Amino acid sequence: MDEIRIHTLRRELPKFGLEHRAELILGAARNAIRLRVSDGDGKGVDGSRLGGGAALPKGMQWPTWKERPQALLAQIVLAEAAALDSDCVLPTSGRLLFFYDSEQETWGFDPADRGSWSVAFVETDQPTEPFVDPGFFRSVPLSLKAEIDLPPWESLWFESCGLEGDEVDRYIDLACSRKTGPSDMRV
Repeated sequence: MDEIRIHTLRRELPKFGLEHRAELILGAARNAIRLRVSDGDGKGVDGSRLGGGAALPKGMQWPTWKERPQALLAQIVLAEAAALDSDCVLPTSGRLLFFYDSEQETWGFDPADRGSWSVAFVETDQPTEPFVDPGFFRSVPLSLKAEIDLPPWESLWFESCGLEGDEVDRYIDLACSRKTGPSDMRV
């Protein structure tokens, strides 16, 4: 766990009246990497980004579902993420490509939705086909930032953590205060 970020979180607890729950909350905190939409045109193919196209490994077909191509949602360059990974759980090279039903018809709750999304790992030194852009979503660059994350109120941890009365609202306020905007995502 990143001690500096944990210390910062510990200092935030009194602002929310949760200093007496420090052991519980700090024990549930986890290292995270925030993905944030950043400035730029997103036309580069080599960086972490939302949308656009991808250079797929030779022989890999563009993912499809119901005979139509899936949309590339995101490309995460693992060297960028691993540099921020204080738990050392991520590969240090390669790319993760996240695809989803281009018509956005599925939610993933129904077993019939299986296959409407896919994730591909591409080695950095793996030969690729030329860059393919089916044009579903505009390419937007992402910046990555290390941080400490707290379990959301919808989690099993939250249901069983034992917070009582207005502690519940104060915890939710604390967790929400650590988010900086709608353009943020965590991995």
